[in-house]
This record gives sequence, C-alpha cells and structure tokens, in this order.
Amino acid sequence: MLALKRWFAWQRWPWLPARIRSWQHMFRVEEVVDRFYPQMLELEQQSMMYLWASPDEPTTAILQGIADEFGSRPRAQIYASDCISINVVECSEQEADRLQAGESFHLGDDRLRGSWLGHRDRWFWEGHDVIEPMLAPNPSGLMLLISHVGPIFDQVIAQPADLEDEPQAPAMPR
Repeated sequence: MLALKRWFAWQRWPWLPARIRSWQHMFRVEEVVDRFYPQMLELEQQSMMYLWASPDEPTTAILQGIADEFGSRPRAQIYASDCISINVVECSEQEADRLQAGESFHLGDDRLRGSWLGHRDRWFWEGHDVIEPMLAPNPSGLMLLISHVGPIFDQVIAQPADLEDEPQAPAMPR
C-alpha cells in the first residue's frame, strides 16, 4: 500500500483537485525531510557557537562579537536557509566551560532571557535591537548560543552523492 501511495504522490497531474495536489506536496516534503533531516541536525550541532560574556563586559563589545562572528561565516547559497538563531541564557563561567566542553545539562527555563531567529541580512536593523536589551544587566555572566546553519544546509542539499537517488516518481507498483 505504501508503494502505491508513494507512486501516486510523485505523479504530476495538473488536472487533480487542489486538495489532492496539496496532499501530494506534503507527502513529497515529508519524504525529502526524512532523508535529509538527520544529517542536517548533526551538522547544526557542528555549527553551534558558544559566546560567553563576563559580567563586566560591555554590551557594545558583546554585540560587536556577534557581528564579527556573522562576518566571518560564509553566506548561504539559498537565501531562505541563511538564518541565524541566537539564544541568550544567564550562566556562570563554570557552567559556560561545561557547555563548551560538550556536556549537556539543564539550566532551567527561568535562565533563558530570550532569543532571536532571522535572516543574516536582518541582524543589524532587527536582531540587534531585539538582543541588546537582553544583555543588560549582566550580574553573573551570559552565554550566547549562536547557530548559523545556512551554508551547512547548502552542503547537505547540494552534495551530488546524496542526490544520486533523488526521489522521483516511482514505477507503478505491481
């Protein structure tokens, strides 16, 4: 039954009702996501950057550090994937060292000051203004978790080896 469903989902018949074409689209998207998502998650972990800000570090220096990090990373080929995620969390220097060493532990929901997710080109007129109020006051230190996955996702999507078996309309099941 799944083979028949898969075959039907990959057919391009413009005369089908919109509701059925919508189902076909969702089925194809789910199939592609199932194939690429695990690899993308693994690469996202590699792209994560941890930036610890000491209590006496000025807000302008922290924001400049974020901007420098964005400037050093390559732009994504696919505009929609050129996204940056920043989470601001209160944490001590010892906790920051544990995080950077790869240890996983729970800080508590009350320690999250906020986050921003957006395109790289929107950072200076949108993200900057959202993140800046989260940085002060800074009594014990802040950890900024920055993820810029666009260029990494481009690698996964564009690798010819991964696309050799690109989903196509399967043969009619027998």
